[in-house]
Amino acid sequence: MWRLRMFLFHLSLVAAPLVICYISSILPSMPLGMCIFRDIVGIDCPACGITRSVNATFHLHFHDAFSFNPTGPIVAFLALALSIYFLTAVVVGNRIQIEWRKEVQAYSYIDWGLAILLIAGWVVKTAMN
Repeated sequence: MWRLRMFLFHLSLVAAPLVICYISSILPSMPLGMCIFRDIVGIDCPACGITRSVNATFHLHFHDAFSFNPTGPIVAFLALALSIYFLTAVVVGNRIQIEWRKEVQAYSYIDWGLAILLIAGWVVKTAMN
């Protein structure tokens, strides 16, 4: 059951930006990229541009993806890979012979690594501007 929850969580990381891009394309009055952090502080937040970056990654526009947010393509590919793994694990069931504590710990490291990459990308992007 925990694999199903992890699958849905990582799938949402991939699906949410795509749904937002789709909604913004059918509702032109809804601006894409509203950021409360940027409105208050005056600089981009760590996630600014991630939706456009993931969308550009899935459209294979890697130059645009890295310019929107340098960590977007990495986040997109890792979240997609984890979602595929979790879906496979849910379908296959308990035939995967990994102790669940070690598997959960590995996912925790991956998620923390993604968070650190996101902040590092933000620091680099902010320093370059």
